Amino acid sequence: MGEVMIQEARRDLETVQKEQQRIQTEIKTIQQRQASFFQLQKQEERLYSWLVDSCAPEERIFFKDRGENSLFLAKKAQKELHEQEEQLNKQKKTMDTKEQEAEQLLRKEVKKGEEGN
Repeated sequence: MGEVMIQEARRDLETVQKEQQRIQTEIKTIQQRQASFFQLQKQEERLYSWLVDSCAPEERIFFKDRGENSLFLAKKAQKELHEQEEQLNKQKKTMDTKEQEAEQLLRKEVKKGEEGN
């Protein structure tokens, strides 16, 4: 019976660790997206600035409005990515706690098994 409990505790620990790895991978992916998006947004800002500076006066308001709208949408997207990252960090913290609990349970079951022998 003790060996079954030890195996179950090990499986639980492995499951938690796999979930932690999945979350960490998602966090890295979001961070990469944020960095890439930020670079693209900066390029777009420079492009709109150049267009406003170099276009005909009657077109300036159009490109200026488009640039401001684009910046607004970019900031909104960055905020959403940041919120996703925060949510994943909360999940990771929860999984860290679950990992500690699973490790404690495994140690407890191993100790019980050793005492039973």
